[in-house]
Amino acid sequence: MVIWKYEIPVNDFFEISMPKGADVLCVQMQGETPCIWVKIYEGIEEGVEKREFAIVGTGQSFNDYEYYYVGTFQNYAGMLVWHLFERWSQYSEEEFEGQIEKHNLHEVK
Repeated sequence: MVIWKYEIPVNDFFEISMPKGADVLCVQMQGETPCIWVKIYEGIEEGVEKREFAIVGTGQSFNDYEYYYVGTFQNYAGMLVWHLFERWSQYSEEEFEGQIEKHNLHEVK
């Protein structure tokens, strides 16, 4: 296992290519740059996948139907607060069930 860092843009929607099976651990500011830290399991799965994310500002409307919450971060000395979500609908049914269990979520039916 190894932990990698990815700098992320403060955009409504963005994608990051990362090794398959990677687990997003957290989102935080490092200096003036928002970043996510990701746990990578070396040698377990080969290949790279594109992961889809959304950033929502506090008070901003957002349809979270296809997303699960990752974390919250602040910039500009706490003047702006952002909430990071990852799109779960990009996963197969089996992968989605793993995400539900891993993040202690409850599937809505």
